[in-house]
Amino acid sequence: MADLRDLAASARTTALIAAPYVTGDGWSAFAEALKFPDSIRIDLLSCLRVESAASGSLDLRALSEAHRSIPNLTVRHVEHLHGKVYVADGERAIVTSGNLTAASLLRNKEYGVRVADAPLAAKIDADIREYAGLGTAVPPDALAELADLASEYDASTTTARGGELRQRYDLRLHCLRGDSATSRTGVFVRTVLHLLRRESLRTVELYPLVQRIHPDLCDDGELRIIRGVRFGARWKHDVRNAQSQLQNKGVIVRRADGRWALIAPPDRRRAGAPGGRRS
Repeated sequence: MADLRDLAASARTTALIAAPYVTGDGWSAFAEALKFPDSIRIDLLSCLRVESAASGSLDLRALSEAHRSIPNLTVRHVEHLHGKVYVADGERAIVTSGNLTAASLLRNKEYGVRVADAPLAAKIDADIREYAGLGTAVPPDALAELADLASEYDASTTTARGGELRQRYDLRLHCLRGDSATSRTGVFVRTVLHLLRRESLRTVELYPLVQRIHPDLCDDGELRIIRGVRFGARWKHDVRNAQSQLQNKGVIVRRADGRWALIAPPDRRRAGAPGGRRS
């Protein structure tokens, strides 16, 4: 608790929080330690599963209220988020097993490492922000709406209405993540970049990896149909469209072996660094 408060108090420009579980008391402990809550940018990543919200391990209503009261707070939903990381100004970090909850901060036997090495903290910050790009921002009104649905879901889990409420909850998240061609393409552009930063891949190799990250956006039954002609799954077209956009911008290239790879920046090319598969 003391280390986390010290980290929050040290933040001057940015604070980054990644935790699947965030409760009102956990958030309050962090927010109350901030010395410049009205000026620093705060990015909070969590996994907004309906089960977490219904059980109380994720307090969506507290996040909605915090979102409204802190000018530069962004809450993002990131599928399958499990890491717990806290970073201040991209220079200091805590990587830990503890969520942002009172149980983790005060009762559980957690373990973590405090990082004071600025270059290493900056790398951690960059990695977590890359994960954030795979998710989506959730505004205060949507957080409040999801909180209402989760509250009803908790009371209806053993009834047919529980299934209906879960569908409504998941649909609300789905719409936030890809309710327009622009937002869908943006998600897939960031995902293709995320994957190609690790290794060069053929398009057919990208497909299962993208689908694993975004199962809700990659429905094989949702077809792209033009003038009555079927052109396969819509999401695969979105992946190819993302590749084309990145290629046109000179960010990625399709090599002679059919693999897509990042184009190395000029400074890396001059240094002789490879632009393809990374070890």
